Amino acid sequence: MEWEKKELSGIKLGDERLNKRSVKLLKSIAPKPSASIPPACGGWSETLAAYRFFGQEGIVWSDILQPHIDCTLIRSQAYPVKARRFWRAPLDCHVGRSRYRGEKTSPSD
Repeated sequence: MEWEKKELSGIKLGDERLNKRSVKLLKSIAPKPSASIPPACGGWSETLAAYRFFGQEGIVWSDILQPHIDCTLIRSQAYPVKARRFWRAPLDCHVGRSRYRGEKTSPSD
């Protein structure tokens, strides 16, 4: 089975054609995740199909993302994780003051 089909195996968009389109879109967009839709899809007809898919009335982003989340959780079970506490530096919320000496800064700085 191709990885795209496996990743979206549980997708239920209400229409089998939409389910198949989601797999096709994942296959074309995944190699270029930072590209916009037209370059990622590769052609005008594929781009229009992608925009039609994303413009479907009854579909929300969580419907598309949920199968990926489910697969990620299944994959993550293979790797044991120990809970750790992470130290966090306090945020500097002193607007208008120098971070280092507490001096006021002027707008011209």
